[in-house]
Amino acid sequence: MHTIRLYLFFMILSLFPFLQYAQNVVQSLGVDASVNYNSLKKFGPWDDRNYELTSEDLKLLSLNEHELRDPIPAFFRVFMRRANPNMRRSGPAQYPRSALQIFRLNFIGYLVNKQYYNKVRVEGDEYEILMNGENVIDDKKNMEKSASSEIRVTSPEGAAESAIKIHPLNPNIVIAGSNGPGLGQKMHYSHDGGTTWTQVSLPLGSTCCDPTVDYSANGQYAYTATLGNCAGSGCAVWFYRSGDNGVTWTDLEKITAGDPRRELTTSGSDKEFLHVDKHCGSPFLDNLYLTWHDNNIMQFAKSIDKGDSWSKTSFSSDPRGIGSDIVTDHLGNIYYVYPAFTTRQIILKKSTDGGNTFQTGTVNIASTQGAFVFPIPSMDTREVFIYTSIDADLSGGLYNGSIYVAWTDSYSSTSQNALNNHSRIQVAYSRDQGASWTTVTPHSTGDQNTVDRYHQWLAVGQDGTVHVVYYDTRNSANRNGVDLYHSSSNDGGQTFSVPVRLTTTLSPKINNSFEFGDYNGLDHVVRQSSIFTDNRKEGGGSGDSEDVYSTTDIANGAVNTSLFPRKPSTILGPTMICAGQENIPFSAPTTINADTYQWSFSDNSVTISGNGGANVVFNGVTTGGTVTLVAQNVCGNSAPTTTQLAIAPTATCSITDCVKNSLFINNDTLSQGDVFDIILTIESDGTIGPNEYKIFRAGESIELKQGFTVESSGLFLAEIENCSSMLKDKE
Repeated sequence: MHTIRLYLFFMILSLFPFLQYAQNVVQSLGVDASVNYNSLKKFGPWDDRNYELTSEDLKLLSLNEHELRDPIPAFFRVFMRRANPNMRRSGPAQYPRSALQIFRLNFIGYLVNKQYYNKVRVEGDEYEILMNGENVIDDKKNMEKSASSEIRVTSPEGAAESAIKIHPLNPNIVIAGSNGPGLGQKMHYSHDGGTTWTQVSLPLGSTCCDPTVDYSANGQYAYTATLGNCAGSGCAVWFYRSGDNGVTWTDLEKITAGDPRRELTTSGSDKEFLHVDKHCGSPFLDNLYLTWHDNNIMQFAKSIDKGDSWSKTSFSSDPRGIGSDIVTDHLGNIYYVYPAFTTRQIILKKSTDGGNTFQTGTVNIASTQGAFVFPIPSMDTREVFIYTSIDADLSGGLYNGSIYVAWTDSYSSTSQNALNNHSRIQVAYSRDQGASWTTVTPHSTGDQNTVDRYHQWLAVGQDGTVHVVYYDTRNSANRNGVDLYHSSSNDGGQTFSVPVRLTTTLSPKINNSFEFGDYNGLDHVVRQSSIFTDNRKEGGGSGDSEDVYSTTDIANGAVNTSLFPRKPSTILGPTMICAGQENIPFSAPTTINADTYQWSFSDNSVTISGNGGANVVFNGVTTGGTVTLVAQNVCGNSAPTTTQLAIAPTATCSITDCVKNSLFINNDTLSQGDVFDIILTIESDGTIGPNEYKIFRAGESIELKQGFTVESSGLFLAEIENCSSMLKDKE
């Protein structure tokens, strides 16, 4: 019966072509006369499949369904709620942020008069589908249209939402992921620093979106996660590993033949993000951490075997949220941040034991004006998404250990009128491992009524510089178009440089339900690589092109590309000693990323006391040779630093060169000349050491502890200096 009703409806429309562009709703075609089908437009773009809804179906919708500004039709809302009964029924963010992608994967587009369309715009409180012929989806091509320095990463057109990561030891190798082109997540790799890109697909298929990427500490493995198997109940979280820098993603098949992925969940999941602990000083080096949410309950997973197996934790007692990120500091502490839309806060959960447990409760980083999403002129359909981006300073420099979080927010309370909202970027930093936070704005605020900034990403370079990129509408008079801008901080996030425009072409808003997607990406290892959705008009034509672009080679990068310890700057100690001299001191200044120090001498018989530390003492040196020092941490050794140690001629090592100016004999002070005369007339070939007291008899030497006194007039007491320091003066 339903099929007959739809057929009659399409026949009526074919007789009155003008109706095809009016999206008129014919009440009589609905299956339930008690349902006002025209009213379903208030829930989302019209779709002819809404005619199948009954009043019982509509009971599944929430009381504030009309406030949930997701561009998905009413029938699909019912479809998702029926498949996932645990979805929330009040407040914001009830649908996963990937709901639109799930709709496209399963239902192609908005169905009107037997045609699928992919573009909508908001008119007042309702969505209007743009039904021009150029907006018709050819489902045989699965939305993949032919495509006719910012570098275009994706091809053909039709991609948004992306993530990027640079190889930790080789900045010429870069991997990325994107939502599309077409259906599913696509992967990309570059071996020339982002100048050219190659696109590949993940094995086994059925992927959706929300790409996230990272590397193992030494770059042996590249990792990605994706949403997959998306249906009405939501999506699963899937993980893949590459052993060839993103060329293929089947490395896990070495462990499980024929199975290149790990499936962390089966449904109901959304907005995952991946992080690897890459700091060599961390006790949890190379642990993998994943964050996502199930029906807005934040989730966490960890792997200690490079992604082969995973353990999971649910934060069901904490505020609900979406848009999380995760990072680790130089101590291996985990910082898990997300926007809690139920409390309008950016909050932190912390673990100090590698994710085995998390501290009870949360830390409030900052309050937000918006909750989940809010519209602005360039994002009035998809709406601006409030999400977090976090990174840590691992440089070993002045602000080492600082944690930085960035997010998008409104200047004031938000409304559903896009013209009334004005978006900005916020950055918060912590110097005390997340206990307290300071929030700053990394751009001008004087133009807040005319310029929107949003879709930020933050990364800390290996020299400690804090980088942030974001969309900026300053070059668009009506706040509809965007450029990508970059700003940085060299003082630990306290102040930021004047923003620099990275794009050369304004990216216009297009009437696609995705508009500019949900988020952008950024990484920094020597060079900076950003990745973003760009809607520029290809070839100067009139058509819109939704693609992913990347920019590279931003200044202010570190020279050192790894977290191995730096080479010690110098060795402090003598360069010449007397034969048989004992307790010879050497030391090293503090070396960045060093945990221990390994000392050695060319004569292996020499005894080195305190080896492993920055201060050591040599004994038993009888011949000249080379003192060698390397700094160490769990990654390995630094390059060696050396110095030469020589033996002074016998004549140079006269005992008189080692006698202090002020000496005591039987508690009587003698002048230096008197003492020299006395010592030269007695046997003086005894052991000479620093800061020691000697009693000399004719023909013998007796060593006494410092502070020893004698009363016998037949004994002489003299204080001896470090002979090596006296020899330096002679040189």
